[in-house]
Amino acid sequence: MGLSASCIFVQNPQQLSSEKLADILRRYMTAQGFVEAEASDAYTALRLRFSASGQWFAVSPEKENHTALKRCAAIAVGAFQEPVITAELVDSDFAELSLQVANRKKSCRIAIGEPYGGRTHSDYRQFAAQFPDCVNAAQLKEICEGDDVFAEDGLAALGTCLNLDITLMTENIEAGCAVLYFKKAQVPEVERIELYSGNILSMTEKPDATALAKRIVLEMSSAWEHTEKETGNYIRILETDNSLLLFSNMLYPKQLAACVGEPLIHISVAKQDIEKAILQPNIFAEAQWGTLPRTALSGLLESAETNEDTFREAALTGTGCTTLFFTKRICPPGPLISLSLRTLFESEQFAYLYQNPDRLTTEQIIEKLDVFLAKVYGPKTVWLLPQNLDTEEYEPVSYQYPGGICRTDKAHGEAYLRIFVNENGIALTGNLALPDDHSYAGVFGQSCVYLEVDRENLFAHYKLYAPDGGQLRSKMIDIEEYPTYCEESGFDPTLLDAVYGSDVVVCWYSRPRDAN
Repeated sequence: MGLSASCIFVQNPQQLSSEKLADILRRYMTAQGFVEAEASDAYTALRLRFSASGQWFAVSPEKENHTALKRCAAIAVGAFQEPVITAELVDSDFAELSLQVANRKKSCRIAIGEPYGGRTHSDYRQFAAQFPDCVNAAQLKEICEGDDVFAEDGLAALGTCLNLDITLMTENIEAGCAVLYFKKAQVPEVERIELYSGNILSMTEKPDATALAKRIVLEMSSAWEHTEKETGNYIRILETDNSLLLFSNMLYPKQLAACVGEPLIHISVAKQDIEKAILQPNIFAEAQWGTLPRTALSGLLESAETNEDTFREAALTGTGCTTLFFTKRICPPGPLISLSLRTLFESEQFAYLYQNPDRLTTEQIIEKLDVFLAKVYGPKTVWLLPQNLDTEEYEPVSYQYPGGICRTDKAHGEAYLRIFVNENGIALTGNLALPDDHSYAGVFGQSCVYLEVDRENLFAHYKLYAPDGGQLRSKMIDIEEYPTYCEESGFDPTLLDAVYGSDVVVCWYSRPRDAN
């Protein structure tokens, strides 16, 4: 089993000549930082094949694999600004087709025949809408889910509807062909941009630096131990006449604001411009970001009774600062089934959305979570195979680990879960990780969507789970696309914003003290 044939079909409504199309591709690749090259020196090769009808032409990469096809499709969409269909034929059993349109982030997919993993979701309506004069959704479904023995027959039927020459997927001798080779253009080395950042403690009265240092040490003590030795993990305090400046390579600015319990003005400095943000001590509050010209930095720092040179040296070398060094606390001996948490001050990077067809109340949800957490954190037998130094053989040893987790208040909590419920569903987030391979997917016996967001808030790992916790779908998506994916799966995307709002219930958890 494997990929039998593949290519990228590009619509050619103006029926441009092969020479014109090749020239368009050259100009696009040049704009992307490539120059044409000899075959032996090429970074990438793109093959263009042309049909006598001129309605479509084909582009294919030198290497025939899914990654190369995906990259080639992106080039085709960007260069020609016309609808692009990526076609992949697998062993004559089935064919997968993905339609991409310029200025539309999401592609739509259909499959002719039965894919090996089963037919999941086909965008017949969206696919057909791009070609209203050629095919409708019902016809498209009939072609894709028909009883053809070979997928090529279904492809041929689709080609007839779209005036698409399917033979372009293979090396068609009669079709015109051109191969363009490109390599990356040499660019002059860019001057390194020096980056540094720091934070101004924003208070009407300057706090006591010693008292602030004690507070920081206390707040960090659950996960980090203060030490006098230089460890490379630090929080620095620089005192001026009316302010305190804070620098850290351990905590994000928002975490640092939560740690000190006061608003911060965060300043990130690059050669061309600066970024300024007002960060609130509540970890769930939104920061107010803005970009300022580089010339505004002096005035901004003057308000804190400092200057650019002092700020820069403090950020890069710690000159003039009181530096607090920290080392990660060592976990007690035994198996690693402790909470395995990020620090309290780190914002959540995941969320679960549920449909809630049983209309569970918040109280019922908390009760189900208590039962679930008691089970996954419960006592367990741990098996080891230590080596006997006398015989050099491994001998089995087992012992009971008590485990345990309990709900508590914020003052004693080590981690938390945020719960939001309304008539449209349930949202769950927090920083309470689970031991082993457990997840919150099947905790309520309902379908759910899992979103894991990257730190730059640009991408999300989207996963769809069945009520029993089995995974149905997994895809890395642009963060702006998550509402569309949620709605397609029957989930309310507004729940994700609501779980970070004020109308939530926060449950705190800790390990029983005698279990440590």
